[in-house]
Amino acid sequence: MDYDKMPLGSSFRQAGTGVEDLIGDDGNVPGSVIYNAFRTLKPVGEVTSYVDLLDRMWNDEYVAAFQAMNGWSTDHIPLPGATARQMFGMLMEENAFINDSLTLGGDRISLRDITVPFLSVLGEKDHIVPLDAAAPINDLVGSADSEQLRLKGGHIGLVVGRTAAKTTIPTIIEFLKKQSEAHA
Repeated sequence: MDYDKMPLGSSFRQAGTGVEDLIGDDGNVPGSVIYNAFRTLKPVGEVTSYVDLLDRMWNDEYVAAFQAMNGWSTDHIPLPGATARQMFGMLMEENAFINDSLTLGGDRISLRDITVPFLSVLGEKDHIVPLDAAAPINDLVGSADSEQLRLKGGHIGLVVGRTAAKTTIPTIIEFLKKQSEAHA
């Protein structure tokens, strides 16, 4: 939501990197650039993940989960240059969600127009979208029925793994059930 508080945006601003610096000769932001940008958010994360893997090599479930997550997190596809320009302009330069200035296809989009029951799920250990960047969403939507769930998980852990299975998914299902019953 608040791209002024997003570490990735701050990294680009501090480095003086503009979107044009990221776009390759083919007109796209290469997948390797995207991968390396995320790596800068946790510079020793790759090393510590392999140390954790070495420590848990005997645990087949952990190894399988590591392989799946590592395969997913390192497999980035190129981002079309026009999309990158639009994202940088609206989100990182204009902070369009916070400033209520988002436009898509020439139409102004306002989060205030969201008036249905609303649930946001935030990760307390999220290093990609930290709490102070994500938390404003409930104040920006127009819903009178707005809830915020803060969990100890990280960016991906909220939707996969133990946190997802034990808390995130059941809470979302319960929220949807409650809303369905209230509007039946």
